[in-house]
Amino acid sequence: TELFYTLRTASETDLVYLHLNSSGGDFNTGLQIINNVLASNARVVTILEARAYSMAALIFLCGDELIVHDNCQLMFHIYSGIFAGKGNEQQAEVIAVGSWFEKVMSRLCSPFLSTHEIENILKGSDVWLDSDEIRRRLQRMARARTAPPRKKKAK
Repeated sequence: TELFYTLRTASETDLVYLHLNSSGGDFNTGLQIINNVLASNARVVTILEARAYSMAALIFLCGDELIVHDNCQLMFHIYSGIFAGKGNEQQAEVIAVGSWFEKVMSRLCSPFLSTHEIENILKGSDVWLDSDEIRRRLQRMARARTAPPRKKKAK
């Protein structure tokens, strides 16, 4: 609650640092953190201290600035859960949660993760990245943002 209050009341001149070292957590709570980070007027810096697995990896990607220490890891995977209720309700929930999760992954992880990697995660694969690979991807994304538009070749 204190984190949400800080993020929601911060101004454009504020800096908020989120130091991450987590094996993950609840999808709903993680999305609440992400939504508050994205809605904040502050500049939010996410700092990977050791590991950010699962939901923590998604939170890491939502920072305005992403800092990676040496000897760190990110891990992405498909959701897990427990479903209860009548069979038709469970089937409907699986479809709804699967669609929701796919949208969240695409919105939050692209272009850091490739479309192919996201598709593999949705099929059940895990993606593990160390500090060196994380930095390579962040540098590639930064270059893509600052690169001038390519001119079309004359035919």
